[in-house]
Amino acid sequence: PQHAYCYHPPRRDPGESMGLLVFLHGHGLNYLFVLHALRPLCDHLRLNLLMPSFGFGNWEARGGVEAIVRATEWGIGGLGVNPGRVLLAGLSQGGAGVSRAAVQHANRFTGLVFISATMELSVIGSHGFAEAWSGRPVLVIQGERDGNVHPASVTAATQRMMADGVRVTEYRDPHAGHFLFFAKLDEITAVIRHWAEPVIGTPSSAHH
Repeated sequence: PQHAYCYHPPRRDPGESMGLLVFLHGHGLNYLFVLHALRPLCDHLRLNLLMPSFGFGNWEARGGVEAIVRATEWGIGGLGVNPGRVLLAGLSQGGAGVSRAAVQHANRFTGLVFISATMELSVIGSHGFAEAWSGRPVLVIQGERDGNVHPASVTAATQRMMADGVRVTEYRDPHAGHFLFFAKLDEITAVIRHWAEPVIGTPSSAHH
């Protein structure tokens, strides 16, 4: 689907119901080392990993949502993924892509993850987002000493989602900065894993 990094955990058996994690990079580049950082999580949850590239990471720009959907559809169709086990996650500015794709193509995703993420209240607070995600799972991970994404903006978006009935799970680190995901990778991996297991099914229940 144009440029993307991809990782496929070896299947445990031919009929295994693999899922998909679509992970959106932040400002800068789509870094290959993020794929390696996410491999243990994907191995445990039985997820194929797809990391599409979108220029400098301005996912809110024209073509951003289309790039996300193109990658997601390629992952579901080309990798033989169970469409009921698809997570969309965004790091930093990738969050702008998560929220926009979640409004326009809500039925393609099982759950959303925002990590130190740009959370645009104009999108997340919209009627479309509330209608699409009321009663559905969203995970928000944020460091309170983030100098790139102001924690107050994350709080405002999170409170609005909760008011609209979205099933929000929050993980807030009072001492962490913007690079929480990298600085505390094992801890954040565990947070995502514990949240995701009931959302997409544990590995033991992810078989036909």
